[in-house]
Amino acid sequence: MSVTFAASLRLGRVAVAVGLLVVGAAPLAGQARAPDSVVRRPLERDTVIDGVPCAAHAKIPAEFHRDGRLAGCFVSRGVAVGSATLPEGTWLDRDPRGVVTGAWPAKETVIAGLPCRGEGFKAWHVRFHPSGALQSCFLAREHRVAGIPCMAGTFLREVRSGGTAVVLRVDGSLAQCVVARDGVVDGVTLRKWSRAARDTTGAVRVLP
Repeated sequence: MSVTFAASLRLGRVAVAVGLLVVGAAPLAGQARAPDSVVRRPLERDTVIDGVPCAAHAKIPAEFHRDGRLAGCFVSRGVAVGSATLPEGTWLDRDPRGVVTGAWPAKETVIAGLPCRGEGFKAWHVRFHPSGALQSCFLAREHRVAGIPCMAGTFLREVRSGGTAVVLRVDGSLAQCVVARDGVVDGVTLRKWSRAARDTTGAVRVLP
C-alpha cells in the first residue's frame, strides 16, 4: 500500500511543500486540514483549552474545529504525547476527537529514541499514531534506527530524495527511512539514497 503526505519545509523565509511517498506503511494520521475546516482565533493570554496549555502568539492565532474544540495552538509549557515531552513553543495539532496527530517542535526533540528535527512552526513536522506512538519525523542528524543508518532531513535532501522522514509502525518498528551511507546490515547490501525498512518479521528489506 502506498500513501502520500505533504511535508512543509522552511528555507529562510520561503515555505516549500515536498511530497513524500511512503511504501508499505500504515496510513499517516493527521493529514493536512482543508483551509475552511478550522476557525482561527487569537488568544489574548496564555489559556488552558481542552486540557492543553495554549500560549498567546502575536501573529499566529489558535485554531478550533467547527464544534469549538481545539484544533491547534502553541503550547506554553512542555506537554506529554505518548512517552515523549514536546517543548514549550511547539505547535500541537489535534483532530476533532481531541487526539494529537502531529506537531511542529520548537527545537530538536528526542521522541521514541530518535533525535527529531525541530525549528518551529511550519518547519519540520512530526506525526503521531492515535496511540501517541511516533509515526514519522525528520532526523536532526544521521541516526541508526533498528540497525539501519538513516539519513538526516535537510531541504536539499528532501528535494533530491522526495522525502527523508523516518516512518515507524505503531509498534515502533521501522517502516521506512532513506539510507545515509553504503553498507551491509544483516547480510543485506544497502546503498546511500535507497529506502530501507525492517519487515514484520524483523528482516531488513530494500524498498522499491
